[in-house]
Amino acid sequence: MRKSNNIIMLMLAFILVMGLASASIDNIENVKKGECISLIQQNEGVSYETLASILLPDKTFIIINDNMTSQGSGFYNYSFCNTTQLGKYFVNGFDTDGSWNYYFDVTKNGEEKPTTSMLIFTYILFIIAIFGTILTFFLTIAKMATISETIYGVLVACGFYILLLIVYFLGSNYIYSNFIEDNAGLILTICAFTNVLLPLFSLILTIFYKSSEKKRPLSVQELTGGYGYAG
Repeated sequence: MRKSNNIIMLMLAFILVMGLASASIDNIENVKKGECISLIQQNEGVSYETLASILLPDKTFIIINDNMTSQGSGFYNYSFCNTTQLGKYFVNGFDTDGSWNYYFDVTKNGEEKPTTSMLIFTYILFIIAIFGTILTFFLTIAKMATISETIYGVLVACGFYILLLIVYFLGSNYIYSNFIEDNAGLILTICAFTNVLLPLFSLILTIFYKSSEKKRPLSVQELTGGYGYAG
């Protein structure tokens, strides 16, 4: 008899858990940054659903305390548009049956968060690009002082700027972090000068000065610093 009672209790507990699960909404799909989302809740046994608050990724609360709009058949929804932060948003609400909560993710493009390997790869590229732009900037200054800039030097400097553009693209569209995007605008502006305009100016200065000094156009070997010269 005791064994039968235990089985019945387990069956009732299972039915109760399944009932609670059917009356709530699981974590919903990802949302693209800056776009609105329809927060939903389902419970046919209540006459209202109240959206109480939302915890933002920066750990601040938005207090709402507003009834959700009934769509019939136990479905309720609330349009939420304050999705400017990346990360998890925890939604809290209640009805006559008790409280409920779930979360959704806001990402750059509304897709799944990037893998750890993708994050590591992008940040490694970012470090390489920053180191390369700083190094080529000082090399450009040195070559400008000695009037010895080459096409090869300009291509290397521009190459690191292009790498920065690639990192910015990855950071803006796929990376689950604000760091690269927040700093990329200023960095790209500075590097457009240090790694594109300045090397080009240094090359033009070298060409004019050395051409005037030698009283002839510079050879391919002189322009490239010997790279790519086949004799």
